[in-house]
Amino acid sequence: MKRRVRVWGRGTVVIVLAALAGCGFLSKEEPVDLTPPNAVEWADEVKVDNPAAQPEASKDEEDSEKSGETSSAVATTTLTLYFLDKNGYVVPVAMKVPKVEGIAQQALQFMTKGGPGEELVPEGFSAVLPPNTEMTVNIKPEEKLARVDFSKEFTNIPAGQEKKVLEAITYTLTQFPNVEQVEITVNGYPLTELGDYPVTQPLKRETLGLNLELSDEAKPGQTTAVTLYFQGINQVGDSYLVPVTRLIPRVTDPEEKALRTLQELIRGPREDSKLTSSFMQTMKVLDVQLQENKVVANLDEHFLSYLSLSEPTEMNPSLEALVLSLTENTGAQAVQVLVNGETAVTVNGQPLNQPLTRPAWVNPL
Repeated sequence: MKRRVRVWGRGTVVIVLAALAGCGFLSKEEPVDLTPPNAVEWADEVKVDNPAAQPEASKDEEDSEKSGETSSAVATTTLTLYFLDKNGYVVPVAMKVPKVEGIAQQALQFMTKGGPGEELVPEGFSAVLPPNTEMTVNIKPEEKLARVDFSKEFTNIPAGQEKKVLEAITYTLTQFPNVEQVEITVNGYPLTELGDYPVTQPLKRETLGLNLELSDEAKPGQTTAVTLYFQGINQVGDSYLVPVTRLIPRVTDPEEKALRTLQELIRGPREDSKLTSSFMQTMKVLDVQLQENKVVANLDEHFLSYLSLSEPTEMNPSLEALVLSLTENTGAQAVQVLVNGETAVTVNGQPLNQPLTRPAWVNPL
């Protein structure tokens, strides 16, 4: 599907479609084993997990290498790049890019208006960096640091988008295994503020969050950050996933954090949000346990309403939101879903008796 996020077809039938008026279907990538990041304990800053997948060679590249072809086709690799959707949310998009030396710098070039990636930007999405922005990226592996020097055009970011752009840059560069923090300069001078947003220290996922929001019950300085996956819908009705970092009242127990993640996922996006949830608030969480490298989530029978699929080979959209949210907030590798304590659940006749692993990519093109 050219220039669109891969989606569940608009003709897909879900049992609860009428009840979920306005709710789209999640993008999909065949479930694969992907060790999620280790969860990070959060104190009094916006501490979030670090889902930094290493860039991998695409299948086309691997096939070319195996066959020994020397054609003019350019080898590619898949990266997660971050764009703005029509509602101003920072959204990850998994995109194939040419595999070149200096891949980190190329990633930012693909996120620049008028840059080489603009033709690939999904419908309804826009690049985050201003036109004609140039940059050099210098990675210091021993410091886990990426230093980025931008041209003066970088400062032409529209008012109100400054933090969003910093989030997109930071999350893009920290997907590489040798980068955990980012320093920005403009024409060689340290960036100390961007608009009204102060930049007083290296940028990290742990201190920025992504599409950050504060729950009504949370008090500043006494919070825990959880990442939740909701759905956005573009102007042609295609659906995609949007990660939201929500600050909730502080929890320290890992199982309690997993439970709160599910509860917040069911609670859904904020009322003033343009996002929708995969679940209705009538669904109940009976129990959540952490067992070795998996989360066991015991849900009530309302969960069965979400298990209709038109294509049995694909991960159910509601399951995908659940798996992404739980693995990202616990460091677990997989999620086992129970219904009223039983594993005898089927999706299109296929038993759901095995743990579900996290998809390798979110919103793949």
